[in-house]
Amino acid sequence: LRARTPNAPAVGRYDEVARVVTGDANARAEDAAVWLRELVAELSVPGLASYGVSDEDIPRVVVAARQASSMQGNPIVLTDVELHEALGAAIPA
Repeated sequence: LRARTPNAPAVGRYDEVARVVTGDANARAEDAAVWLRELVAELSVPGLASYGVSDEDIPRVVVAARQASSMQGNPIVLTDVELHEALGAAIPA
């Protein structure tokens, strides 16, 4: 989002969330992403593989995601490559 549309209102909102969750007045959205990854690890949140999702499922899930109304809430349209990468990163158990 920051790279494609740096002046989008969502950028500021995500930066604000980062400041709240990290407690750092200078935090940016990227800092919140790090904080969230650390929380997921600390809580041992399982990857999608633990629910039976594998790399072979990614193309089908991307197609389904494109049709989901929830995708309309994203501040930018994610490319198929971005969706593949996000799902691939979420699969490890």
